[in-house]
Amino acid sequence: MVRIVFILLMLISFLESYGQQWFFKNNTNKITFPFELVHHVIIIPIHINGEELSFILDTGVKETLLFGNSDSLILYNVSKVKFQGIGIGEGIEGLLSLSNHLSIADSTMIDLKHNLFVITGDSLNLSSHIGLPVHGILGSNFFQNNVVEINYVKKKITVYRNIQDVGKKIKGYDKVPLLMEKDRPYINIDLRIGKKTHKQVKVLLDLGNSDPAMLFSDRLPEFEMLEPAIYEFIGKGFNGDIYGKRNRIHSLRIIDFEFQQPIVSYPDTNTYESNKLAENRVGSIGNQLLTRFSVLIDYQHRMLYLKPNKNFRQPFYVDMSGIEVKHAGFVWVESKIHLNTSSIREGKTISFGERNSFKYKIELKPIFVINNVRSNSPAERIGVQKGDILLKINRRSVQSLSLEQIKEKLQSGLNKTIKLQIERGDKILNFTFQLQDPIPLLL
Repeated sequence: MVRIVFILLMLISFLESYGQQWFFKNNTNKITFPFELVHHVIIIPIHINGEELSFILDTGVKETLLFGNSDSLILYNVSKVKFQGIGIGEGIEGLLSLSNHLSIADSTMIDLKHNLFVITGDSLNLSSHIGLPVHGILGSNFFQNNVVEINYVKKKITVYRNIQDVGKKIKGYDKVPLLMEKDRPYINIDLRIGKKTHKQVKVLLDLGNSDPAMLFSDRLPEFEMLEPAIYEFIGKGFNGDIYGKRNRIHSLRIIDFEFQQPIVSYPDTNTYESNKLAENRVGSIGNQLLTRFSVLIDYQHRMLYLKPNKNFRQPFYVDMSGIEVKHAGFVWVESKIHLNTSSIREGKTISFGERNSFKYKIELKPIFVINNVRSNSPAERIGVQKGDILLKINRRSVQSLSLEQIKEKLQSGLNKTIKLQIERGDKILNFTFQLQDPIPLLL
């Protein structure tokens, strides 16, 4: 499982939702557009008042959130508000901007009166954890008046005017009733944890959560924390990193779809206020589980449609190195390129010129920093530390890798040997260790 920042809960304690309405141009009944799936998070391109930005699609957040201020982005009708949610404490100040122009898919889907909540400052910098620019979150209101189909295999989203426009292919889906509360979708699932079976417990359908599932340990009766469990960074809140435990449970069932030994996270109880959660809610279902289906979400008729895809039987992975890596900006790198002037004659390449002729190329290259090291992990035992700058993995420079590729190398491959080269102060250090599963399958 790729560990990535996810928003556990955001409650905007200011206003009831303003009326917002997405509509289709050209009288079409559906539109389709691509998305990026990075660390089990859906990222889509959106134009806001003419500027293209990248947003996370998230059913766990009600409104549209914009992170920080963009110098080139024009916002309309701005006033101050306060946000509250997991990890916030007393809340933080932000801005509300009314009647903005949003468009998706080459302006074939438009909202001319869209309201944005702006989180000022760097309290939610998700870009460094995802490795791509992320400017905000498109919340649950996007789903209110249309049917949204998510094809995780083809990485395409199709938005329909209504469920009838889906056509005959809907017959291949299984139905799961949605419970809609304050414009957020919930479903009932079964959990088997140790000797206890929890029947039809209520969980949030949360596209912004990258784990398979997340549970509030104090909201499950007779809850038993199964061992082995690890304590580590599990998410990001307004006021910083959120920590908690991860383990495996015996099974999770959605109607007739049963998953054996999924990985579950448990945020520390001091990072949320239980009395502010939805009534009887015990947790969330996240995107790492949903990527095993083709998904149709129909808020109007309160129905979720699921169809298993080719990923359905894939195992649930956990990071085996103990390292949490983040993108920490860029550095100018100078490289020397050998000049080899060539010409082509009758299909043959002929080289000429001086062998010792060079030119110098200056490029921006990414910097990757170790943000956290899990206690008693292979990386910690060998001496890797928070703040180390990552230079190479298995002799390959990380400057040629994306953050997602780095995390994939560190997350799986039981007993695989990992060789790291890091920079610490003015020293270059090398470490070798083997990947170990910290939460192996339960017996």
